[in-house]
Amino acid sequence: QTMNVLCVAEKPSVASALSNILSHHFGQPITGYLAPHTKSSRWSSRMVLAYMDSRTITGTPPSMVWTPEKFEWLISHKSQDGKTTLDLMFDSVLLIGYVWFEKQFWPGIDPTAMNQSDWQQYASLQFTSGVNNLDKAAATVGEELDIPDYKTNVVFMIPYPDTRASPWGTINGVTLDFSNNVDRITACNWYVDRIISMWNTVNPQHVRNIGFYWFLEEIPDGDDEGKLISSVATHIHSLGSQYTFHWISYFGAKGYSIGYQLGFDVITYQPNYAFRNTSIDRFQAVAEQATTFHMGVELELPLSVNNPSVSGWKENMDNYLAASVAFHFNTQSMLTFYYGNDFVEMAKSNWLYYQKLYWLVRGTFPNAP
Repeated sequence: QTMNVLCVAEKPSVASALSNILSHHFGQPITGYLAPHTKSSRWSSRMVLAYMDSRTITGTPPSMVWTPEKFEWLISHKSQDGKTTLDLMFDSVLLIGYVWFEKQFWPGIDPTAMNQSDWQQYASLQFTSGVNNLDKAAATVGEELDIPDYKTNVVFMIPYPDTRASPWGTINGVTLDFSNNVDRITACNWYVDRIISMWNTVNPQHVRNIGFYWFLEEIPDGDDEGKLISSVATHIHSLGSQYTFHWISYFGAKGYSIGYQLGFDVITYQPNYAFRNTSIDRFQAVAEQATTFHMGVELELPLSVNNPSVSGWKENMDNYLAASVAFHFNTQSMLTFYYGNDFVEMAKSNWLYYQKLYWLVRGTFPNAP
């Protein structure tokens, strides 16, 4: 709370403008982190990213291949031998991808943009590898913990409409050209509707669809002015109050402070400490900006890190854990976690750090770092 007051006092004009935005979005003035277990997050609290894309289809690397047993390591806390389910763990899973054969979801990296056929195949993968296996895992966890009505939450990634996709594909006999925002909006809304239609057909019993995720971690020029995100947000919200619109911004990304103004409901903010040459002071900056702009926080705990000031993934994780205690990420903030594929590997190769992850997810440590 002291930090929140300092942030507002130091930046009155920013705080005043933000207060107006948040008052409009949430119905009342709000400061501090985006809290866990709230209506705006559909009661989710700890969301883990599960990557699945063309590497899941090819089976390379094996960590990209999902089974019900692998999902169990995420939505529940398992014993070291994996035979006993000890407790619940992550309450939500974000199905996300990055690579699509010779293409990528991030625009501009590869010379060819993804098209409608790619989007359709990816939607199918989110169900065959994601929802179906997650539904089986949740059924097992509920049975083992004697929670008959247990369900876990799932969020679906919407592929980013790359402006180079011209033509992208056809909807209702009309060929879409992503050089204009109207067609980009049409395609995104079509994808959301497609996911919901597929969901109703599959009708999973132990998974709850709480919304959709916007893939790009920044707001490029043209997206905001063209009402791309706000139009998709309006469509999602028109489908029912159970659906939320999620976004994860990298540190200092263009547009990171205006996400709620565009229509996002749940925003978490990346420290990027694991990937950039930055000091541990980065966590204080994240805490200040997240509390000023009412965001949650993403914790990046992969088995491979690129920050040269960190000796390896264990030190990286320990520093994220320490920062989570020092700045109350683990108790006051909605959290997303990068990323579930590595967490399963961690659980099977270094159970102590999987145990630390569990303490962080549950918001308590026997001996706080």
